[in-house]
Amino acid sequence: MAQQTIRAIVVDDEAHVRNLVKISLSLHGIECDCAADGSEALAMLGAGQYDLAIVDLKMPKQHGHSLCTALLARDNRPLIVVRS
Repeated sequence: MAQQTIRAIVVDDEAHVRNLVKISLSLHGIECDCAADGSEALAMLGAGQYDLAIVDLKMPKQHGHSLCTALLARDNRPLIVVRS
């Protein structure tokens, strides 16, 4: 039986942080997409399913707390990890 791939979304306004987290997770076989703010992440979450969301709290446009609140309201929500 094939093992299911874990999909994650990394949401942070700092490109170097997004890339570092993406590289670290991909070394463990986790497939990652990245978003620069909460608004971009919500659009991506509307188009696909993620198992894990790593979210920075301090971001422009839509901050991490607002994004996490929106994620928690979903029926099929990902595991949420908050970075401050």
